[in-house]
Amino acid sequence: MSRHTPSSKKRKRKIDGPAENPRVVDLTISKEVAVLAFYAIDHSAKSARRFYNLVVSILSTFHLTPTLCTIDRNNSEILWKTFRYVDKRLKADGFRGVNSMELSCMLPDTDDPSIYLLYAGWSHDKEDGESTAFISIRKSMTLQMNWYSILIELVGILNPKYAIGHERDTAFDGMLFPSGMANGSDTCPNEAMRRRKYSWQMGQSENVFLHGMIRDVFEWNCLNEMQLSQSIGELTLKEWIQKDATRGKLTPINDDLTLWEVDMKYESVIFETLLDADVIFDKDRHMYWFDEGKKLTPAERIALKRIRRKEEFDRLVDEWGPEKTEKWLNDRGW
Repeated sequence: MSRHTPSSKKRKRKIDGPAENPRVVDLTISKEVAVLAFYAIDHSAKSARRFYNLVVSILSTFHLTPTLCTIDRNNSEILWKTFRYVDKRLKADGFRGVNSMELSCMLPDTDDPSIYLLYAGWSHDKEDGESTAFISIRKSMTLQMNWYSILIELVGILNPKYAIGHERDTAFDGMLFPSGMANGSDTCPNEAMRRRKYSWQMGQSENVFLHGMIRDVFEWNCLNEMQLSQSIGELTLKEWIQKDATRGKLTPINDDLTLWEVDMKYESVIFETLLDADVIFDKDRHMYWFDEGKKLTPAERIALKRIRRKEEFDRLVDEWGPEKTEKWLNDRGW
């Protein structure tokens, strides 16, 4: 994912997506999308408002507006409304109490919000505390803007604890990707190995990124200090990256996050190293369930928080017994 800046050179009109939007001038509508996803975000009304305004601003540079939007304030049934209606309501009522919102700039001749030029979402679940945001846009549109500056601006608006930037083959993939329905790069040779369905959904719900784990290796990875301090042999992840130029480039964004940019031709080697070092989250390796579907007890969460391999967890339980293990974990707030 390169840091594209706007070009003054005219681009020929070309359509290889499902349909053309006549309002877009001199723009290729690609099938591929670029996605930015943010986790553990600031879920204040100010954050929601600024996110909404930025999405609208991005579309305005193409003389576009969102087509349909949803706004949820009290966990009621979510219905798609026209942008004009939603925008009017938000200007009247403000963003206080908004739990979630989605915006879709749809391609013409469709009534399906998932067939889009741009799709964005912002949400905060009051019950489980999860707060996320994402924006998915046709990759070709990023060539007409400074996509890197959008990433940096959104980090400033959302103040996430972890963020990623990736490219997907289709718009539908772009919608599903932030929530963890699919992992990894579509073109990477070990893709089949790591398309662990729902793996990131479990990791995200457990906030594994606050305990040093990452989802995968992407073009853009905004890492916190706990993630950068994870061990790769005798080195920290930060030291390991800095030791070899093929492992990518680190650029501080703010006091909390550092951008790790990866050349994806080296991604498979990096992935294997980080997976073996237990830095990349894998539900099959890092979550241990006594009974399928049972809510994790503090003892069961040990594999996630401190002892990451199932065999290490089993060894501790065998040595101490389940009661002592659970008390030891509870005493430490795990």
